[in-house]
Amino acid sequence: MINKLFFFGTPAFSANILQGIINNKIKVSGVITGPDKKQDRGHETKPSEVAIIANQNNIPVFKPNNIDELNTILNCESPDLCLVIAYGMIFPANLVKKYNFINIHTSLLPKYRGPSPVQSCLLNGDTMTGVTLMKIGIGVDDGDIIHTSITQIEPNETAEGLFKKLESASIELLTEQLNIKDNWKYTEQLHKEATFTKKIKKEDGLVNLQTDTTTNIFNKFRAYYPWPGIYTFQNEQRIKITELKLTEEKIEIISVQKEGKKPTLYKDFLNSNKPLI
Repeated sequence: MINKLFFFGTPAFSANILQGIINNKIKVSGVITGPDKKQDRGHETKPSEVAIIANQNNIPVFKPNNIDELNTILNCESPDLCLVIAYGMIFPANLVKKYNFINIHTSLLPKYRGPSPVQSCLLNGDTMTGVTLMKIGIGVDDGDIIHTSITQIEPNETAEGLFKKLESASIELLTEQLNIKDNWKYTEQLHKEATFTKKIKKEDGLVNLQTDTTTNIFNKFRAYYPWPGIYTFQNEQRIKITELKLTEEKIEIISVQKEGKKPTLYKDFLNSNKPLI
């Protein structure tokens, strides 16, 4: 039985899961999220997506700036379970040992530990992924597994669509498992089979349409849509490929975007530019 569940998260992905478990009658006693930040061109300070959802549902919100502030909050509130989804802060060993931290990770661990599991499975052309409910350990995504849920990847699936599917899978898994917490069994990961992902940078979207394989180009597009997207250069000008499809194992570019310009259909681009392929 869970007496006091605290939810840790910051971006839209975790906010959607928070709203989902609330809709499914999971009681959340408190939310811990990142501090308000300046956003958009007007530099207006705004709360995180998770804070917005918590406020809409009248859940107390805490926004620690550092580990010391977080430690003070936890000492005062004493939650008996801390659910962490894309919170944005690494917990020191003393906190992990003192409090019951669990996490939803968007891969079937031990495969794809680290910050970009969704993009990595698409880059590798996988046909299956999923979400793992795990106890947070001392290392990166190395804690014991509580339960998993498998999700199929469609041939044309992009990161945007796959994140949505994994949101739904996370909500379903959490609703099921949080209601039977007393029956949880913990399984140690096969650490020797672990693979690790890297943090994605804007520069990772570069493709060479002459030398990269069709499969690699298409998988990069899927993995990096909508951010950072894929791009190439023509006459030293950066050209972003905003839409493409794979037809009979050939890349077909649908639309592109010159730097500082609006997206345009590729057929219109060809009126005044050389072909990219």
